[in-house]
Amino acid sequence: MYGTAKEIVNAGIKDPAIFELAAVFEDGFGPDLISDMVLYVILQDVSAFNERVCSKLGIQTKQIKAGNQTATAAYSVSTGKPILLLPQSLLASLPEAKCFSDIDSITQYNDKVRDELNRILGSSWSRYSKRYSKTEMRKLLLSNPELFKGIIQEYRARKPKAYDFENDPLGEVVWEGIGKEFSESNELLLSQPTSEQELIEAVRKMIKKFKQLVEYNGLSKHLFDESGRQRPEKFSQLLFYAIADSYCEANNLAVSAEPNAGRGPVDFKVDKGYDTKVVVELKLSSNSGALSGLLVQLPEYAKAEQAQHSCYLLIVVGPTRTKVDEIKKAHAKLKRAKQRVPDLVIVDAYSAFNAPSASKLKLGYRF
Repeated sequence: MYGTAKEIVNAGIKDPAIFELAAVFEDGFGPDLISDMVLYVILQDVSAFNERVCSKLGIQTKQIKAGNQTATAAYSVSTGKPILLLPQSLLASLPEAKCFSDIDSITQYNDKVRDELNRILGSSWSRYSKRYSKTEMRKLLLSNPELFKGIIQEYRARKPKAYDFENDPLGEVVWEGIGKEFSESNELLLSQPTSEQELIEAVRKMIKKFKQLVEYNGLSKHLFDESGRQRPEKFSQLLFYAIADSYCEANNLAVSAEPNAGRGPVDFKVDKGYDTKVVVELKLSSNSGALSGLLVQLPEYAKAEQAQHSCYLLIVVGPTRTKVDEIKKAHAKLKRAKQRVPDLVIVDAYSAFNAPSASKLKLGYRF
């Protein structure tokens, strides 16, 4: 990224907004890293905010270190961890562009910029953007700095809006409440597992219950926002965690969200003592890395956690079944090869979300 930044500055482009578009030019550079950079710059102001709020509300505080800075954060007695409080007004959803074809959606650039792109390329911008790599497209824009500046200007023209916490379209806050509500109104009785196999069966029952809640008990509606767009994969993971955590708590089991044993974080781990562990990986069918999650990530996580069993939970969130079929075939191939195979559970949230109501079915509704 430093090399790209230098190229951009040398081309005469010094607008810091370029870092918000950096995912277009660099792999592994997205909203999380951008947010971390911004937070580091304003950390002392955030520290002062935490001191003031915690003092007013009587909340314990803890000093934390970030690089060469020290800051004050709220302290959670129950978890033993610091929590850095942020004003809601500062929180917004960053437009995320993963490739050049996404520039359309994040800038909504005008005809002038589009025409200039097509003049340079001699073809349709959208077709060109899908054919060439990030490196090639970066060179194109750096060799045409005025065009680059035009894209940034169009991006800046889109006024940032604070995140809508009331409706919470991404499910950043509501996941825990939804999970507890559904688990409390849909009890799951589990026998206290005393062996490895009984623990595996307990996890299978929790996953089966989650599938039922999504496909038949209305949980699917929470996996999509009011306009019918799927919520981020992270929301589904947190929602499953909230439900699993409630069932584990009721049955004296320990569940961890994204524990990290050195090879990256698995989504969930359920254990009954040190020697008996089951790991669960959850992906949405829209995730381009869903197959890799089954074939690469989950086996590595299981090894790192020294888990006796693993489960792969795939949530279908769109009409296309290509990814689902691909994963089913790969799973069947592993079975035929007599390799260690995780449980594969497919949850069809899309069909449940788009299914007609029970009243329409009673009236003879036809698909």
